[in-house]
Amino acid sequence: MNDGAQREPDMTLRLRSIASAVSLGFLTTLTSSQEPTGQQDPPAAREVNIFNYGDVDKTCLRWTDGCRNCSRGTGPMPICGNIGIACQPQDKVTCFGRAPESTKPEETKQ
Repeated sequence: MNDGAQREPDMTLRLRSIASAVSLGFLTTLTSSQEPTGQQDPPAAREVNIFNYGDVDKTCLRWTDGCRNCSRGTGPMPICGNIGIACQPQDKVTCFGRAPESTKPEETKQ
């Protein structure tokens, strides 16, 4: 009877030790991910994609990524066709319809 009483506190102590170690591990993981790194990368240049190309090149009226063709709409978003089922878009978006010289905006972002 004395032997059983001795095991119970020993088991409780082991469980508490394991729980403390696991909790400490989680806390260490959470706090280390929030610490700032020594060097921070500068913000990347704005990635040009099919949906924001009209904002990047104001003189372009129609553009493509090889699969979808887009044109300027009346709202903030361009009007784009659906992508074909087997089409693989190119990384580079190209303009294939420019605004006439007389309607060029003053600022053009390249």
